Amino acid sequence: MRSLSLPTWIAAVATLLAAGMVLSYVLAFGVNVPINDDWDLLETSLAWHEQGIDLERLVAPHNEHCLAISRLSTHTILSATGGSFRTVLAFNSLLAVAAVGVLAWFVRRWPLATGPRVALLAAIAVLVTSWCQWQNWLWSFQTPWFLLPLVVTLGSVAATRLPAPVAAAAVAGGAANLAIFCQANGLLVGLALAPAVVLRLRTEPHRKALFAGATYAALAALALGLGISLLGDGPGGAGGAAQVLATPLEAFRCLLAVLGSPLDPEGTFAGRQTAAVICGGTSLALGSTAAIVGLWQAPARARELGPALALMAYGLGSVAAVVLGRMTMIAASGIESRYQTLAISWHVGTLLACGWLATGRTAAGDAEAHTAAASPASRWQFATIAAATACLVVTLLATPVFLAHGRNMRAALEGQRQIYARAKLPGGRDALGEISAHYGPDRLAENLDRMEQAGLLVR
Repeated sequence: MRSLSLPTWIAAVATLLAAGMVLSYVLAFGVNVPINDDWDLLETSLAWHEQGIDLERLVAPHNEHCLAISRLSTHTILSATGGSFRTVLAFNSLLAVAAVGVLAWFVRRWPLATGPRVALLAAIAVLVTSWCQWQNWLWSFQTPWFLLPLVVTLGSVAATRLPAPVAAAAVAGGAANLAIFCQANGLLVGLALAPAVVLRLRTEPHRKALFAGATYAALAALALGLGISLLGDGPGGAGGAAQVLATPLEAFRCLLAVLGSPLDPEGTFAGRQTAAVICGGTSLALGSTAAIVGLWQAPARARELGPALALMAYGLGSVAAVVLGRMTMIAASGIESRYQTLAISWHVGTLLACGWLATGRTAAGDAEAHTAAASPASRWQFATIAAATACLVVTLLATPVFLAHGRNMRAALEGQRQIYARAKLPGGRDALGEISAHYGPDRLAENLDRMEQAGLLVR
């Protein structure tokens, strides 16, 4: 029996680290209770229990989003577990862990020195499962925030590594279509995966590349058409193109602040954004430089940059979409924890790009070329270790802040659970009015009765 190689062990440990981090947080602070927009998905599940699954409710818009996959996954999990929202939280967590596992497996084949490899995968594991995303980890409604990065990761890795070019293009195109049913920014996935597909097809014979490219273009166009047709209306007064065009410098500052927020979570949560802007600008410069340098190389070498470029494009595009659609809200209430999940995709892509450049290998692989590449590779090894260490340090130093937010959210949700539990007692229905601005007490009381009849009790 063959023993596992060191890169395989490092990949496995990184995946286990990610699982341990996120599941420990969810188990410590997750509460089995529906909150806020959970009621949208829950009402869909209740209707399906009563009347059967139908297409209209499946693709019904929630603001601008089509949440078909969330509606199906939440309904399935709640039905199978008798209404366990904590199981939905665990499912969301495992989506993020799966993304770490896929990237760790992808990097496993890179000829990367042990030091940069350990730093790279440790930083990816800690970033992807960072507790700075406490809002998303403890809110079962947030499935798409972790599903979309996994879809981008799978689609780009398939485009890079599947042996048949047409199959690679078809899987990437399928991922673009799947993303449409996750959330509105799934529209970005077809564009984000395009560089990975193009880099792959540059190394293929002309006829195969042409057919595979046409396959991806057709599927990406289908995804775009579906996405536009399923778009709903966003919340009014939250921002828009007119405001961004009227204040472009403020919009750019806001973009950098959101992009850098995972690297200064303590300051961001305290309402201080200067450090986040600096971190965002630094990461934007590093990632852009790594992408340009990587693309300048031979096609066979640049192909491995596909997942990095896809995650960077998805992350930056999603952050830009947040600024476009929520600029007023961000100015009024600051950068919420949930938006940091989007920015993390950019940082993971940046680390991947730096890591690949740190391998120092050329397409030809001859000794002379390898020697010529040694000096630039050593610089990228230093950049990889430095950037990864910085991500690890700032994340771990903010642990007390993440724990405080977790305790506060757990206390608030336990309070809501107690209100639901007392809903049928004298005066209990009036207390339901404290729960949600979107759902009145009568509607919540009716939903609680329907949950009881469907066997989906809040316990």
